[in-house]
Amino acid sequence: LWKREWAARDHGLAVPECVTRRQAVINQARTLLKNNRHEND
Repeated sequence: LWKREWAARDHGLAVPECVTRRQAVINQARTLLKNNRHEND
């Protein structure tokens, strides 16, 4: 993440919507990867 994003997170400031959306997409992808791993095991 950019330093500005980390600073905003540390200070509890509002994060731009695009950043929040990107984080949601990343979380969703991680969840899918975890599910796929469990199925393969």
